[in-house]
Amino acid sequence: MNISIFGLGYVGSVSLGCIAKFGHNVIGVDINRKKVDLIKKGYSPIIEPGLNELISSGVKRKVITTTSDYRYAVKSSDITFVCIGTPGMKNGNLNLKSLYNSLRQIAEGLQYKKNYHPIVIRSTVIPGSYNKIVGTVEKYSCKKSGNDFSVIINPEFLREGSAVSDFLNPPLNVIGSGCRKSAEALKKFYRFNKAKTYIVSENTAEMIKLVNNSFHSLKIAFANELGNLFGKLGIDEKEIMNVFLKDKKLNISDAYLKPGFAFGGSCLPKDVKALNKFAKDNLLRLPLISNIIDSNELQKQIAFNRIAFFKKKNIGIWGLSFKSGTDDMRGSPILDVINMLLKNNFKVRLFDQNVVFKKIIGANKIYLKKKLPGAEELFEKDFNNLLKYSDVIVVNSAEKKFARKLMDCKKLIILDLINIPELYGHPNYNSLTG
Repeated sequence: MNISIFGLGYVGSVSLGCIAKFGHNVIGVDINRKKVDLIKKGYSPIIEPGLNELISSGVKRKVITTTSDYRYAVKSSDITFVCIGTPGMKNGNLNLKSLYNSLRQIAEGLQYKKNYHPIVIRSTVIPGSYNKIVGTVEKYSCKKSGNDFSVIINPEFLREGSAVSDFLNPPLNVIGSGCRKSAEALKKFYRFNKAKTYIVSENTAEMIKLVNNSFHSLKIAFANELGNLFGKLGIDEKEIMNVFLKDKKLNISDAYLKPGFAFGGSCLPKDVKALNKFAKDNLLRLPLISNIIDSNELQKQIAFNRIAFFKKKNIGIWGLSFKSGTDDMRGSPILDVINMLLKNNFKVRLFDQNVVFKKIIGANKIYLKKKLPGAEELFEKDFNNLLKYSDVIVVNSAEKKFARKLMDCKKLIILDLINIPELYGHPNYNSLTG
């Protein structure tokens, strides 16, 4: 296959060397003559383990060439990879100027082509860029997306220092495009690596890189804050983090990484607050960890705002405990949302198949009476009565037989706080985040 790569920085140079390794003819394009000339002589323009050897080999085998003639590069290739840098600006935006300059060049090159030409965006872009990229190429090429070319969002997951290895053995391949045929063709192109390929929407492909790197940053900041605390207290950070990382069921897993409602219960809020207080008593700031509770409180406000958005007064709450399948209401975030509703003159009725008011005892009963005075008067004993009363049902419980009853009530508005798959097909289904 003949491939052109626009941008010979970190991503472009690594892509050039690795793709050529498999015998493809690769044309590297860059406005920087020094990069073009270095590669032409068989040298990598960046320091990256293993890359110099790949580029040198590719040049000797005459499968790697470079040029500043962008029209020639597009005309002479079957597909174009765009690896232009999109650096951050002071205000937090990505600087996409160079990217769109390159897209205009590629579009001009398309004017000389008769064959269908896929354009693969490896550059990091912001969500919503796909349509603008397509529009730019259409405008300057006078050609039509879907008929003459396609745009594919294909984020890279390369780390400096292991970029060659990461290209050849990525954690996954992500492909987003409005053209399924082009997406499938790119999936076949990546058969040289054993990673699973996910063909997704353009928005998902644009967003995933930002999500990944934000999460990696979060993990580093979290570990650093804990390390600072351990060091001050003389705790062996290697030992405690080694134990922490052994838990693959909850700590290092997909557990809890499901957007939805606030956390609650008698453990999580208490222990986060205790850790923060302990650090404060030892004169140490934990900026990230200290804001966890504030973030959680905001999620309760978001739930109230979503309910208020429907402009209905009769609100049914299904599920009062902090975790579905239990009767424990201590720290249950839904109780705070109920109080917000009552203070704003909404009419609220409650149902929980696991909560029988007369059978609540001990700390659980004390907590409910303190948190929600007069709660007994709001309880419905029968789920059907809750359905008849409500214009909006707020779902905070996951029992399937009740979910099936909700599916029969087509006119009800559903706000699902905990993402129950059985409810996804309801005509008036709403999630907290969607």
